[in-house]
Amino acid sequence: MEGKTWAPCHITGFFYPCGNETLLDRSSLGAGVNIIKGVTTKVHIDNSINPITEIYINRTLVDASVSKCLLEKFSEFTAKDKYSIKIEHEMDMPMGSGFGTSGSGVLSLSLALKRALNIKIDDIE
Repeated sequence: MEGKTWAPCHITGFFYPCGNETLLDRSSLGAGVNIIKGVTTKVHIDNSINPITEIYINRTLVDASVSKCLLEKFSEFTAKDKYSIKIEHEMDMPMGSGFGTSGSGVLSLSLALKRALNIKIDDIE
C-alpha cells in the first residue's frame, strides 16, 4: 500500500503556544502565510510478521518523534494488523528555522497514511 501527499510550509506572523502535556496536546494559535515550498511525504506499507518502522527526512534515517506520535494515533484504525512502514519526508525548507516543517510533515503524513490505508475519514478530521 502506498500514499503520497504534499503540504505547504508556513511563516508565522504572530504565535501563541498552547498546551504542553504531550506531543498530541501541543499546538499554537497565530496567523501567517503559507509559502510555495513545503513537504512531500511518501509512505510504503507492507503486511509483516515482524513490523518495523523507518522514517527518513531528505533521505536520512531519523528518529522523528512527531511522525511516530502520529503513527500511534493511526494505530486505532489498524490495531488488528501488523505493518512495516517506510516514511519518506522530502523537505524543501530547513528544519528549525521557523518554516513549520514539523507541521507540514505531520499534515502530509496523515493524508498519505489515510490514502495508503484506505481509511474512510474526512481530510479535516
